[in-house]
Amino acid sequence: MSSEQVYVVAVSGGVDSVALLHMLVNQFLKNYQLPTSNYKLIIAHFDHGIREESGDDAQFVADLATKYGLSFELGRANLGPDASEETARDARYNFLRQCCIKYNATCVITAHHQDDLVETALINLIRGTSWRGLASLEFSSSAFGLNIIRPLLNISKKEILRYAEAHELQWVEDSSNQNLEYLRNYVRRTLIPSAQVKDPLFTEKLTALIVSSQSLKQSITQELQVQV
Repeated sequence: MSSEQVYVVAVSGGVDSVALLHMLVNQFLKNYQLPTSNYKLIIAHFDHGIREESGDDAQFVADLATKYGLSFELGRANLGPDASEETARDARYNFLRQCCIKYNATCVITAHHQDDLVETALINLIRGTSWRGLASLEFSSSAFGLNIIRPLLNISKKEILRYAEAHELQWVEDSSNQNLEYLRNYVRRTLIPSAQVKDPLFTEKLTALIVSSQSLKQSITQELQVQV
C-alpha cells in the first residue's frame, strides 16, 4: 500500500474548483493522473482583495472545508481593483507554494479545464509566442516553483456544470469574470464566441493543434533527456 500523499487543492469557490473538490473527496478522479489514490487534501483559498465581496467567497470556501472535514488555508492580499491578471496570479501561486511547504505537499491540484486550455493558448498567441505557448497547460507540470496537476484538462466547462448540477453542488460567481478589460475574459466572452460563429469547429481544431504541440514538446523533452 502506498504511503499517504498530501495534495493542496486550489479552491476559489467557483463551479470548477467546487466540482473538482467534490470529485477528489469522493475519489472520482482515480484515472486522471493523480499520483496515488491514498491522499490527504488541504483546501487553499486566496483572497486577492480585488473585489469588495471577496471575503464572502473566502467564508464560503471555509464552510466547504468544514463540511468535508478538511484542513483550510486562507491567504489574503489587498491588490485592489486595478491589479493585473499577472499580479493576481503571482500572489496566488506564492501563497500556494507556502501551503505546500507548510504541509510538505506533493503537489497543487487546480481546476483548469478544457476551455482554459483553449483560452490560454489564444492568450499566448495574442501576446506573441512560439509553438511552445500552445502547450503551456499540461496535466502535470512544474511551474511557479510548484508541481501542479490539472486533472480536468480533458473535461469541458459544460461537462463540469452538468456534473455540479447533477450533484446539487453550490458555488459562488466571481463578478470580475464579467470584466472585459481582463484579456482572459475578452478571449472567453468575445473572441472565442465570434470565432465559433465563423467556424463551429474552431475550438475542436485549436484543441487538436494544442494536443499536437504537447506531443511535440514531450518528444523533444524525452530526446533531450536521452542525449544528456
